[in-house]
Amino acid sequence: MNEHASTKLLPYAAARHRMLTVALLILVVAAGHWWTPRGESHFLVLHVLMRKLFILPVLLAAIWFDVRGAAIAAAAVMLVYLPHVILQWAGHAEENVNQIGEVATVWSVAGIAGVLVRREKSPLKARAQAYYGAVRALVAALDTREHDTGCTPNAFAPSPCGLRRS
Repeated sequence: MNEHASTKLLPYAAARHRMLTVALLILVVAAGHWWTPRGESHFLVLHVLMRKLFILPVLLAAIWFDVRGAAIAAAAVMLVYLPHVILQWAGHAEENVNQIGEVATVWSVAGIAGVLVRREKSPLKARAQAYYGAVRALVAALDTREHDTGCTPNAFAPSPCGLRRS
């Protein structure tokens, strides 16, 4: 399986639901961040907290969609965050350093979480593939048996193959 197998195994509707959840979370956090006043100290604390919440959709995307999904979510966060920085914080060098650090944090979380999630899911995917292969082999063996011998197991009728049931 390739790295994006987790999204391929999900039904389309479930994967779409997860994508919409990540997108909606980004928009909700962005709206809260943009509309939180930044003048007074108690509002500034809330404003910074809203900025930190941008990490949540990136983590969700990493869990649900591996590295690629985390990178897409981080890019989406930057699309809604950077205009705010440019429009409302131009000329505030001290705060701009914090905001650049936040950008680096979001991208770091996307990369690290995506890699760790992929590493965690890899053995599970391998085990699922092995189970799937075993089930396919069993089905093929039973199909061959039925085709070659005409023996169709039936729980309610005597065995046509002369096999005793226990």
